Formats: sequence, C-alpha cells, structure tokens
Amino acid sequence: MRGFGLSSLVIAAFFAANPSTAFAQQKAPAARKAAPPKRAPAAVPAPQKATVSATTKHPLESLAVEGATRIAPTKIIAMSGLRTGQQVGLEDFDAARERLAATGAFENIGYRFTPSKTGGGYDAILDVLETGPLFRYRFEDLPASDEALRAVLVKQEPLLGDAIPVNNKVLERYERALGEFLGGKVVVEGRLHSDRPGEPQVVFRPPGDRPRVSEVHILGNQVLPLERLAERFAQAVIGLPYLEADIRSALDKAIRPMYEAKGRIRVSFPKVTAEKSKEEGVEGISVTATVEEGAEYKLGTVRYSNVPAQETGALDKLAAFPANDTADFDVINAGLERIARRYRGVGHLHVSVKAERAIDDKAHAVNLLVRVEPGDKYTYGKLAIQGLDILSEPAIRKAWGMREGTPFDPEYPAAFLQSLRDQTVFDNLGQTDSQIQVNEADKTVDVTLLFKGAPRRPVPGRDRRRGF
Repeated sequence: MRGFGLSSLVIAAFFAANPSTAFAQQKAPAARKAAPPKRAPAAVPAPQKATVSATTKHPLESLAVEGATRIAPTKIIAMSGLRTGQQVGLEDFDAARERLAATGAFENIGYRFTPSKTGGGYDAILDVLETGPLFRYRFEDLPASDEALRAVLVKQEPLLGDAIPVNNKVLERYERALGEFLGGKVVVEGRLHSDRPGEPQVVFRPPGDRPRVSEVHILGNQVLPLERLAERFAQAVIGLPYLEADIRSALDKAIRPMYEAKGRIRVSFPKVTAEKSKEEGVEGISVTATVEEGAEYKLGTVRYSNVPAQETGALDKLAAFPANDTADFDVINAGLERIARRYRGVGHLHVSVKAERAIDDKAHAVNLLVRVEPGDKYTYGKLAIQGLDILSEPAIRKAWGMREGTPFDPEYPAAFLQSLRDQTVFDNLGQTDSQIQVNEADKTVDVTLLFKGAPRRPVPGRDRRRGF
C-alpha cells in the first residue's frame, strides 16, 4: 500500500507596495516660499516605516507553524532549516518547503511572510497539512536487534517517530537507511500488514513470503502429557508464517492456560527454535519449543475492590474460589464470570470483573485482588411482540408482566421464551427468538419477542406461568 502524493504547494507572500524604499527613510518635500517673509521653525520630515522586498534578504524576526496536529511545531521548524535572526529571502523559504516535502510527512506545504511589526524584517508562517493516516512499524527476519534498528530510524527521522505514513517517499527512505545499516547485505522491503490483532503495521523485512510452520515439538514437559500439549500447540500454529514473536504469542494463548490450570503460574518458554522440515516432500518449518513448568502455587487471600463489605461473603460463596488449594485459574476465571453474571442480571450490562495477582514466590502462593467495576445500571424499556395474532399477544404480555423500569437481565428474554415452550403455554409453538435495543441516553433496554410461524391459541388453563 503505497502512494500518498504531495499535493501542489501553495505559496503566499505579502510585501510592501514599493520595494525600492526598503529600509530607507524618505525626504520631506521642499517648503514653498512664504509671503510675507516670516521665519518659521524648520520642517522636520516625518519618519517613514521601513518596508521589505522579495528581491532582497532581511532578518527573519518570527516563525510559526499552522496546521500541524501530530507533529510538534518545534520539530517542523527545525526540519525546515529556518531560524530566527537569519537573513532570508524568497529562495530560503522555497528551500525550507522542499526540505519539509522531502520528509513525506506532509500532503501540502505553504508559507507566508509579511513585513514584521518593526518593519525591519519578516514575520513568517509555515502552513502544513500532515499526511495521514500514520502506522506503527516493526521488523522481521533482519540480522540486528529491534532496538538497534529502531535507533537507526529515530536518529535519521526525528520528525515522524514510531508511526509513519505509507507512501513511496517514506518507505524507500526507511528501506535505504536499514539496508545501509546492515552493510548492504540484506535487501529490506516495507509493506503494510494486517496479520495481527489491532491496527495494521508497516513490516520491514526481506522480500518474499515467510515459510510456514509444518510441524511442532515440545521439550521439557513433565506435569502435562506431551500429546495434549503438542495437539494444542499444533492447532495454534500449524500453517502460520513463521515468526518467533508470533510463536511465543501462540504459546502464551494456547499452552500457558493449560499450566495455569495446574497452578504453574511461573511457566515459561525459554527457547524457541526453527529449522527446515526434514519430512520428505514437505516444504515448511519445524518448530521446537522448550517449556519450564515451574513450581505449583496455591491460592492465598482473595480481597475485593469497589464491593461493599457486607457483600463480599456472598461473592466468595458464588465464586467458589479454591481457597488454600492449587491456584487453578480455570476455576478462578469461572468464578469471576459468575460474579460478572450476577451483576449483569441486575442491570449492570457492562460490568468489569478482573483479578489482579500478587505472587508470593517464597510461599508459592497467589493472592488475588478482585476489582469490580459495575458501570451504569440499565432497566427494562418497551416490550414489542412480532408474529402473534390479536388473541395470542395479550397472553404473552400478561405472562411477561410489568417489567418496564425494573433492572434489566440480559438472560431473561431467552429464558422466558424457553419457559413458554417447556410449559406448553401454546399448542404447536413455532420458532422463537428475541432481540434487544440498548438506549444509552436513558439507560433502558427495549425487548422484541419474535414468533416465527404463529402458534395456535393458548392452551386453556396454561396462560399463567410459574416463576416469571
């Protein structure tokens, strides 16, 4: 993805009307002879304000930047090469514009300069329109550390920093700088990639596609069986283009939770190696990961944040954390979800429940601080029913009850429809579904119940349901 071209450059210069009078004072006109003769005080010429000229150089008394939103004006001025006190003319402003254009950081660059307030020089403004959007960059398969490569670019490119526009001018300059740093032994190519979660990134690496993972191996396991580990690892990485950072990310997502369910919260993967597959007829990479399982940790204390003291006991009972037992984070995470579900059931749709770990390596214990952020409370809004006739709909509204204004439970609409089916309120009930519409302005939730294939009339004696 290349090519944000530099638009036409707009130059505006304002000068005084008569350049030939620059930095000069005019003579006072000769006085006419007075009649009758009378001596009068000698006329003193009024001082004239000095003006500036486009054809001569004069001091730059002030310089400002307009239009910059991401790049600091001080950096733009420094890159322009202009400085206050410098003798400047039209060609100097043109040169400054060209220096800024060469960075690739701007779509439009213009300048304005006018006579200064003192009349002795120029007040100037650089007008810029920054190129966008900007993307962060990373390096792959280059024979140098990330820190060293990034330092080279930051030193050469003080204007852009860690995020750059994707255009030919910038990418080619970065590619050239990296190639020179690597001694010309590696061809470097920059391309925009969306191969990771989040925003796309510019990747600088050798040209061509990365080889893909075709087989995996794990060394060092004792607590967990090799077959389970290898199967989970293979599911996560087989077929992926090989990059060590991606392999380590897959280990954290796929293998680490398996060990944390055994209380091995200090599990690590100190070594990841890759080599060309030795399998006949296979073009791919064989990846071997070494695991250090670490010691087993117990669950220590559990405290709560933002929860009234009188409610913590109920939350402990609900969560059923494995107190003084193996810190099984499958069980712990399930308990956190039960707490969140309870809050959602009383209207806190966007509740956040997270556990912060305080690890005691000496005692091999994990203490938890459970932070609960309930968020806003939502209530039931309007009820709409679709797909029923005028005889069937009143029975549903009666069973639903007067819920408007009460705390909204996101699980209730589906449970309500299931109860209709279980209790055969309708004869031959068709397909059902529910939809919700969240109104953020007043924190209400409208519910629509959908009946596809209208059922027959309510079964006599069954229009009043228990438990709703």
